Amino acid sequence: MKNKVSGLLSALCLFGAIPALSQSQLDALRYSRTDGGATARTLSMAGAFGALGGDLSVMALNPGALGVYGSSEWVMTMGKASSHSKLNVDNFGYVGTSPTGSQTGVLSWTTGFAYQRVKDFRRQYSYSLSPGQSISDYIAVRGEGYDLEDLDDPNAYDNGVDWLPALGYQAGLIDYFGQEADPRSAFGDVNLEGRYVPYNLSHASLQVEEQGKTERYLLGAAINIDDRLYAGFSLAILDLDYSYSSTYDEKFTNDDDLFLDNSLITKGTGFGLSVGFVGRPTDYLRLGVAYRSPVWYTMTDYFYAAAGSSVTIGEDFRLGKAQSPDGAFFEYSFRSPPQWLFSAAAICSQYGLISLDYEVTDYGDMGLFERHGETILAANRGIKANMGRTGTVRIGGEWKVSQHLALRAGWSYSEPAVQGMLGSGFTDMEGVVAGTIPHFTIDKGTRRYSVGIGYRLTTNLYADAAWLWASHKEKAYPFPQLDYEPGQPIGGTTLVTHRRQLAFTVGYKF
Repeated sequence: MKNKVSGLLSALCLFGAIPALSQSQLDALRYSRTDGGATARTLSMAGAFGALGGDLSVMALNPGALGVYGSSEWVMTMGKASSHSKLNVDNFGYVGTSPTGSQTGVLSWTTGFAYQRVKDFRRQYSYSLSPGQSISDYIAVRGEGYDLEDLDDPNAYDNGVDWLPALGYQAGLIDYFGQEADPRSAFGDVNLEGRYVPYNLSHASLQVEEQGKTERYLLGAAINIDDRLYAGFSLAILDLDYSYSSTYDEKFTNDDDLFLDNSLITKGTGFGLSVGFVGRPTDYLRLGVAYRSPVWYTMTDYFYAAAGSSVTIGEDFRLGKAQSPDGAFFEYSFRSPPQWLFSAAAICSQYGLISLDYEVTDYGDMGLFERHGETILAANRGIKANMGRTGTVRIGGEWKVSQHLALRAGWSYSEPAVQGMLGSGFTDMEGVVAGTIPHFTIDKGTRRYSVGIGYRLTTNLYADAAWLWASHKEKAYPFPQLDYEPGQPIGGTTLVTHRRQLAFTVGYKF
């Protein structure tokens, strides 16, 4: 086994202090994602609004499109997702337009502010499996290079020892056998020939619950130049709040068992900038381009883990249980990926419009750093190796049934963010997991379908409604696999998360 996992061992040995193990490349991916906060009109057109303007959502999508506004407006959107039992405020804001009085050049200024709920982390999932190996085998590999005194030390968590094998040894999941220098799974024994023989694993199960949200606060400004070019910028402040809890259990054919529980709370605050332009070469065509900078976050993780075992020893059995220190936390910083947005829209004011957005996200440019700026090597090397530029295409349309009524629909697809060897199922790579949480998922793409309706109640007052259905496909793994044949990736368990969302927007123009 040692030869097969030497790459994983090398990755783990890159770390000195174990608190740095609490972040991975997949954590970075999770925190970089945003997929909400739009008005009902934008949501019903799958977010394809980068070249259109005249909507609060463009303050984040393409702030140059703010310049399209010809009046001022107050807006509020309420939404209900399938993971929630109540309505939430998805966004609210104000946009004010001030004409300059000039007949040429800069015709007007537009400024505004907005609040957006841009990410909902809430979900629960579970699955059962019959793995070919126990999680205790993986923990034992993480413990290679440590002797018994290292892992058994009550102060191991403060002495630079990897927390997972320390917890595993103290809870009885791994042990030392005979003259072997490295630990093995405790669920096994040495036969008469002195060879270690593992017990047979019957089944395993994993339960995961995630909660939390990311909120964005925006200030934006734009100008209108001759009704042909619109340019603007926005400043975003983001507040991230995420929690994760998991319970993993294994049962062996001789009725031995183990469990591993984990809890993680992440809090962060960040800021980013956006600039954008919209051109109107004809009355029927608009073209847009926008750049959104990385968001620079200051983050804090609070983590806790517990493990236990029941192991047969001859005709008796041994019970073990241990937990990580209370109040453990780690402070670090995170840089999300930069994004480019390219947009085009064809508009016929009498009948409606059709709009297309293509968004490019460079996930390979994400970064995780310790408190004083030192790079978190394994995670960042993993990001460079397994993340790259991905695209999201959005198509939306609006048909004006009458002067007051409009029908809308949209579709979008986001390519998988995880690429390279990891995206192909080779999971024994550096920076895939970190800390005491060995469970993870690999992104396989997201599809979204949406429909909506808009009705102008008066000259100033309007109401919109939208319905969104999204399907996010992943491959789920209880821990990195160790003993597959070279060149043969592990398939993982297919996990599909469906999200349904209703949104209602009310706006007042003046």
